Amino acid sequence: MPILALVRDQDEVRRFLQALGEPTAPPKRAHSRGDPNLHTSNDFDAAVARARELDAPILLDVHRNPNANHRELRIRDPDGYTVVLASPDGDAEVGA
Repeated sequence: MPILALVRDQDEVRRFLQALGEPTAPPKRAHSRGDPNLHTSNDFDAAVARARELDAPILLDVHRNPNANHRELRIRDPDGYTVVLASPDGDAEVGA
């Protein structure tokens, strides 16, 4: 079964993040369809590569979030939830 098919609740979000090689701490935001799950990755490039490898539907490709000055990738899980993978705050170059 593809790992993305497992993303339905917090335990399954953790399994998804483990497949991406991410820490399994709870997300910073509540799991809902209207409020994305935000997960910070210390190895953002590897997490993005893994999400692409898993054919995660990309909602917004890698971009700089000026508020946190970090990079983000927004993907959708099979149940319609938005998952945001982010680099650590301050990681993005101002010109990026």
